[in-house]
Amino acid sequence: MTSIATVVVPLLALPAIFGQKPPEAGYCFPPGGNPGTVVRARLAGSDWTPDISLLSESPGVKIEALGAPGPVLLPEPPYWQGIRSFLNDPPLPREMEARISLPPGMAEGPVRWRVVNACGSKGVGTFWVDSARQVLEDTSRGVVTDAGTLPVTISGRLGLIGEVDRHRFVPARSGTVSVDILARRLGSDLNAVIEVRDAAGAVLAEAADTAGREASLRFRAETGKPLELSVRDIDYKGYRSLVYMARIRHVPEGAPMEAAHAEPGLITGTVDLPGCLGPDRREASYQVRCVKGEEIVAVALAADGLHADLYLRLMNDKGVVVGKGDDHGGGTDPRMPYLPKESGDLVLIVGDHSPVSSARKVPFRLVITKPRPGFRLEIPQVIQLPAGGDAALEVKAIRTGGFAGPIRLEFAGAPASVSFSGPLEIPAGAESLKVKAVAGKSAPATHALLRVSGTGESGGGVITAPGIAPHSGLGGAALPENGAPFTLCCVVVPPPFKGRVVEADGGRRVHRGATHLAEIALERNEGFTGELVLDMAGTQQRHRQGIRGPAVPVAPGVARVDYPVFLPEGLETSKTSRIGLVAMARVPDASGAPRWVLAPVEGQITMSIEGALMKLTAPAAEVAAVPGQPLKVVLRLTRGKGIEGPVVVSLADGPPGISGPEVSVPPGSEAFEVPLVVSPRVKSGGTLRFKASSKWRGHAVESEAEVSLELLMAPGAKAPPSNEPR
Repeated sequence: MTSIATVVVPLLALPAIFGQKPPEAGYCFPPGGNPGTVVRARLAGSDWTPDISLLSESPGVKIEALGAPGPVLLPEPPYWQGIRSFLNDPPLPREMEARISLPPGMAEGPVRWRVVNACGSKGVGTFWVDSARQVLEDTSRGVVTDAGTLPVTISGRLGLIGEVDRHRFVPARSGTVSVDILARRLGSDLNAVIEVRDAAGAVLAEAADTAGREASLRFRAETGKPLELSVRDIDYKGYRSLVYMARIRHVPEGAPMEAAHAEPGLITGTVDLPGCLGPDRREASYQVRCVKGEEIVAVALAADGLHADLYLRLMNDKGVVVGKGDDHGGGTDPRMPYLPKESGDLVLIVGDHSPVSSARKVPFRLVITKPRPGFRLEIPQVIQLPAGGDAALEVKAIRTGGFAGPIRLEFAGAPASVSFSGPLEIPAGAESLKVKAVAGKSAPATHALLRVSGTGESGGGVITAPGIAPHSGLGGAALPENGAPFTLCCVVVPPPFKGRVVEADGGRRVHRGATHLAEIALERNEGFTGELVLDMAGTQQRHRQGIRGPAVPVAPGVARVDYPVFLPEGLETSKTSRIGLVAMARVPDASGAPRWVLAPVEGQITMSIEGALMKLTAPAAEVAAVPGQPLKVVLRLTRGKGIEGPVVVSLADGPPGISGPEVSVPPGSEAFEVPLVVSPRVKSGGTLRFKASSKWRGHAVESEAEVSLELLMAPGAKAPPSNEPR
């Protein structure tokens, strides 16, 4: 049923370690693949330790780690400026290379995966199984991905703020083409804006996801004429976690784009009816006969690809709304269960929140069923308890069809050291029961898939149902239909140490472009005397614009340490900035096996930002170059007090084909030149970014300057103008 891959490596072999308990599953890239294939992907998440395990929820799907978790990954420049700089960064991930083996014949849909260690587990990641030809976006700067003919699924991500991805594709035949974005369903905080343009740049179709419901569109295309799809975030966000899949398909000929509205007489039982909304019918009404105590469930299903947002309303003869149904199961199709308190005829209304039906026909199906007496059980995704301790496992009963009897519970698959005590039956009419889970005093740090089942009786028959752990969408809504038939039962190790930020909140003024040493107090208890590691936390508060710190080992017995925080030059001085830390160590669990555990450091390193100690500038904002000819760029360096030694200046970034050596600027020098080599194969201009590096009190000081580069391509062009200051 499951496959688990475990990685255990020495701590100091990793470039950086961070964490808060427990580890959290995040995104993966590429986010999807074909049935019957093996996909190499980068799985990512927050607060990981070296010994995390990977776990697949889907039968037959095998996930194997191919290495150790990498370093903490910060958002890359450009950063938000102005009012948007007050936005918090997303969780800071670490990535791990993994191999995902998908069995042949799998149905399209999600594969859920989790991470677990001695601190437990949090959240669920999503990998999507898709049957169409897969294309990975071309990440080369300014390059349009060639996706070829249809059908095709393109995997991409918007890694930088302001990024717009462009993909070229060619319809194989004339007709209707659909474009659907999967992002929110992958756990990506992306509100996509998509446009399809023809070869002349004219917009053929466009759609924007303004409410987290995914973007999709349909349009008419002609055989063999290339088209271009652009994808961006509605707010121009850009982070490594903003992954997506663009599914481009031919709509089958004869697929219903419109439908007639069936207007039956009185509905007295189960039905499956076609319906249609549009500019002349914003709501459709049905008369439904209800019987006291006999539950009905109504569902409205919109035609695929139209991105309508349907809703359901049930009204009595006085116009009072007695039942509502809206988004359900992670999509926009509504579901409405209703248990009548009295018999009578009610009016059921199907409507559309979105503007789609104001402009075109929106076909749908109305399905009304009468569930039999029964129940379903909801269990948590994870239960975590320490060795020698206990935790409450809550089992919720969602009763249907008027069932009100008691439900007997059974548990299977828990770790051998875990037992359950107390009543194991949900009383008649009760909605939930908390069962006490107890771990033995010598229980090792471990985990297992705990299955819960319930049994009841109704009308002389036996009713059974498994416990389902709902998955949560980005908005926090529970999705029971897409849940797992188990809860992850973890025996955890409480960290025998803690840390605290000594500085007062915001009481330290620090220079941007320099390193700040923040004092951290550490306390060990329960006989633990070993080494600790301080590092950045995966979840931050008011962390922005590239603030960073390394993994710092702390020797046994050391109770105070200065943690170096680098403040990038671009930080704004109008607000405080913060960074959160964690402490982590390798300790024995109750069975004596060594495991990595971590704890958040109490408080935030909070800094008030002031001016830089060193500034690199470019007297001229633009220079010009000729392919194959050398180029010299003039820069100026201003130093503050304490920057006395030589300063190293280098080309940090620029268009492909342009390179240059490091330049050492001696004390007392201001203006200097950086020689660059311009390859004959350089194709375009861009931005040259230079970085100056020095030391202040033994720690890094940096400053950057940018120069716009214009490329003179014509043979015999004049020599590039000098950027010497006048």
